[in-house]
Amino acid sequence: MAASKQAIWIDVDNSPHVPLFAPIIRHFRSNDVTVLLTARDHSQTIELLDLHGFLGTYTVVGTHAGGNTLKKIAGLLSRSSQLARHIQKSGIKPTVAVSHGSRSMVLAGRWLKIPVITMYDYEHTETWIFNRFSTRVLVPQMIPDEVLDGIGLNADSRIKYPGLKEEVYLHYFSPGDAFREILTEFGVSFNDSAVVAVIRPPATTANYHDPKSEKIFEAI
Repeated sequence: MAASKQAIWIDVDNSPHVPLFAPIIRHFRSNDVTVLLTARDHSQTIELLDLHGFLGTYTVVGTHAGGNTLKKIAGLLSRSSQLARHIQKSGIKPTVAVSHGSRSMVLAGRWLKIPVITMYDYEHTETWIFNRFSTRVLVPQMIPDEVLDGIGLNADSRIKYPGLKEEVYLHYFSPGDAFREILTEFGVSFNDSAVVAVIRPPATTANYHDPKSEKIFEAI
């Protein structure tokens, strides 16, 4: 693979990662930085990429393996291999690989000797792969250092940032007419002074899923 000083690899493997990386991808591409964009066919990830205007500029690699632990492990190794082959075939060796919790990318990046930056904001998921194989790990400042020490995140590799990742894309959000129309369809009255609360359904196939979250969701 040819080395490039202006190439970044971003992998989105779940739908919440699309709005996070959308402004980041646009920023780098507008500054003539090559962004190799890969995506996992899971949840609404592909549809959201198209909705954000990335149609034809990403490659779909792998899919979700389901909730079974053994299938998850097999799917992780399979997708890691697929990602590594894809990057090798691209002819470009990225300067850095970036994701928000893509274990497949971490392993593929390690195999290809590409520095890996991983973001995660939930310390109760399985973080061993991120902590062990990432070059740098970005976590919210509000997670105490003693908690990060307890889950094995080396102090030398962690970078703590203020706020929440959602602030990156909420910064660009403006409630236009389409947003108001959607709320109206759900029977929600909206005006410029209204406070609208939204909730994400429980991630039933995630490795950190707790059945209690479904009870809370149903109660709400």
